[in-house]
Amino acid sequence: MSAAEADDYRQRLRDIRGGKDAHEEPGPLEGVYRRMSEVEPRQVTSLWLGYIVAHKINLLAGYGGVGKGQMMANLIARGSTGRPMPTQSLGRQFRTLILAAEDDAHEDIRPRLDANGADVEQIFIMDGVADKEGDLKWVDVKKHLPAVEAIIKAEAIDLLYIDPLSSYMPGVTRRDAGDVRDALGHIQRLINHTDVTVVGTLHLGKANTDRRGAMKILDSVEFVNAARNVLAINDLPDEHQPGDVLSNVSLGRHKVLEVVKANSTIPGPPLSFSRPLDAEVQWHGVSPVGFDESFTGIDTEGAAGSAEAKTFLEEELKGGMKPVIELFSSAEQLGITKKQLRSAKTALRIEAFKETGVLNGRWCWRLPSNSAQGYHRTSDGEVVFA
Repeated sequence: MSAAEADDYRQRLRDIRGGKDAHEEPGPLEGVYRRMSEVEPRQVTSLWLGYIVAHKINLLAGYGGVGKGQMMANLIARGSTGRPMPTQSLGRQFRTLILAAEDDAHEDIRPRLDANGADVEQIFIMDGVADKEGDLKWVDVKKHLPAVEAIIKAEAIDLLYIDPLSSYMPGVTRRDAGDVRDALGHIQRLINHTDVTVVGTLHLGKANTDRRGAMKILDSVEFVNAARNVLAINDLPDEHQPGDVLSNVSLGRHKVLEVVKANSTIPGPPLSFSRPLDAEVQWHGVSPVGFDESFTGIDTEGAAGSAEAKTFLEEELKGGMKPVIELFSSAEQLGITKKQLRSAKTALRIEAFKETGVLNGRWCWRLPSNSAQGYHRTSDGEVVFA
């Protein structure tokens, strides 16, 4: 709802009350409605086609330190100069307002923006709200969004980046659906008044790795329900990391970014990116696996499937190493999933390595180097290591 529409609603209510404002005669709440003929259809637009929907609440989820801040610094920097987003051929310039509860503006945020070639004149950071005495207070989305709205309008802000979203919801019980929905309703009204696009970050729950997609998010499911778009980041498994990355951490591990919920647009494919130390984020095209497939060592299919996967790997690898892609293909034909296979790999301590001496060497698995004396199976099939 635009500000003009809100004013129209207030006038309509005054007409219903005989020209009186609501505060003049407290009474029962009245329903506000309109004919669909009064609703103008609008085309959904994107800040990043297939990934970030414009004028909506977007969530970005991932473990702490996985690279959410670095990736957003790259996108914000691209927008500040009008460069195309990853996978796109055309760009558009936009201005960003940042609310950052965990990263330091001087030591974290500004260096990241500089490393990604940002025009920092187009980027703003909000330190808080000041009272009449000039004392700085923490931003609360339920109380202080008029101050945020004033900045958005004064500086013509297109993107509001809130990191993490839950830090700006003090007093809200994050697992209480009503509390969360109420707080996010304030953000939605801010969007209605300003047409700003919102990206808020959330953390993944380590205990939720057996859930799919957006359900891995640590906080209330209402965060996911209210957002029109949810993206998630995780490290790619070792078999999908370039060999030089595993031996040189300064190159930055490759990660997967995927849209795990999309209500307003057709999601783009999962993408891979990395962030070399003190350098610009690098994009590597479509990711070899999606977000859910990036989790390793989790048996989500039950003990029977896990035992079958262990037996499969022992049989396949007893004659020597095999390429991972061939193992995945053979296992799939037997109804063994990639997650079961990775869980079995962890249990058997399978070694992963990349072929050397050949161009584009393949990732391979092999039994532990000391497998002959390294482990044995008990009568009930349990793997016991020496």
